Amino acid sequence: MQLCWLFCSFYSTNYKYFHPIKTNRKDIRCGKLFERRTYPSIICLEGESLTFTGQSETSLPTLVPRLIKSIQQVSQEQWNKLLSEDSCPFTEYEWLFGLEKCNCVAEETGWQPLHLLLEEPNSKSIYAVLPLYLKTHSMGEFIFDYLWQDVAATMSLQYYPKLLSMVPFTPVASRRILTISERQRPYLLSQIAEYLKDLVNELSIASISLNFVADDEVSVFKRHGFLHRKSIQYRFRNDCNGRPFQNFDDFLQRMKSKKRIQIKRERRRIYEEENIRLQVLLAHEIPSELFSQMYQLYKSTVDRFFYGRLYLTPSFFQYLEENYRKNLCFIVAYRGDKLIAGTFNMIKNDRFHGRYWGCFEQVSGLHFETCYYKPIEYCIDKGLQSVEPGAGGGDFKFVRGFNPETVHSLHYFTNARFAKIIEAFIKEESLNIDYVCSRLNEQSTLRKWDV
Repeated sequence: MQLCWLFCSFYSTNYKYFHPIKTNRKDIRCGKLFERRTYPSIICLEGESLTFTGQSETSLPTLVPRLIKSIQQVSQEQWNKLLSEDSCPFTEYEWLFGLEKCNCVAEETGWQPLHLLLEEPNSKSIYAVLPLYLKTHSMGEFIFDYLWQDVAATMSLQYYPKLLSMVPFTPVASRRILTISERQRPYLLSQIAEYLKDLVNELSIASISLNFVADDEVSVFKRHGFLHRKSIQYRFRNDCNGRPFQNFDDFLQRMKSKKRIQIKRERRRIYEEENIRLQVLLAHEIPSELFSQMYQLYKSTVDRFFYGRLYLTPSFFQYLEENYRKNLCFIVAYRGDKLIAGTFNMIKNDRFHGRYWGCFEQVSGLHFETCYYKPIEYCIDKGLQSVEPGAGGGDFKFVRGFNPETVHSLHYFTNARFAKIIEAFIKEESLNIDYVCSRLNEQSTLRKWDV
């Protein structure tokens, strides 16, 4: 993609919400540049929340937005009653609370909680919530904006801190904004979109992004001036011409011959040649000692790659053991009685979310079995709708039955000229993503059969 035009004729240092800085690319990428800077006064609030005003004519009571520095400032019942029937496990109160309690997200890690509530001021009844974080880097987001940072640096513009709405370190598409009812949801989304624009302007923050959003959030926020960006993820859908697959062999029968033979060979190697056995453990089936071992497996992968980041802490795994087992699924691999590999997964509403993989022993093909084939087999056997193994690894996933789908993010920049640069980039990028998805789906490993 030709990107040179992005840098032409856009040099300036006199913007209201971007400030001239001296920077280098290394500092920007590792998030060090603004660690010691003075942030907007909202960071230093001594009280529990910040409110700002705004209202419109509506059948709802007057609603006031409120920012809170910790999810602990609302109750589990207040938060979870806003979850929709198709919500994902990562937006549940217990998960987000655990991340804060165990210092996975904090000001020190560059993820300062700053959640937005929309509430009735007198009764404190909550009508909508938005998980929100003040970020001092771009790590753990999976919607990559490093090029945007480079453009900002070239223009001598400050990029951090920025506001971000997503489940930290979790590239799972779902509703970012939780609302009290479906009927009132469009209005509540519209109100929050305007409040967020007011907020970043009031605090002189350069931007706000909402990653992995729902379709209805895209349509509403675009009307309020947010830029819509597309990205690609690979997913398995338990759908064979309108019916679920009967079993894993049924799934293989739909594969093209060469790939079907390859998968059978890879699975046979694991079970027959390596004598490895796999177990799928759910919720309270998971032994207590396996939680600390799963942390070590997770850490083993982080340590293996130079770009790895150890976002989760040992105490978070202990917290899950004691407080939040209900959606957990561990797939573990043993050679004899020795644990050699495993994956950390979550299941809710017929969606299988693969999150973390690790191994103590390198075995060829074990990653594919533990992260792809066994989850697909489990999904088919239990009648689940999908397996979503997260970001990255597209080439490996595509040839093993995972097809590309678009995921969405929303972005708003306070500086109009910088926003136009990003808008032009997103427009060209979206055309390429649409083309790639279309071509890959035409070339899918899964054959298209007539009904």
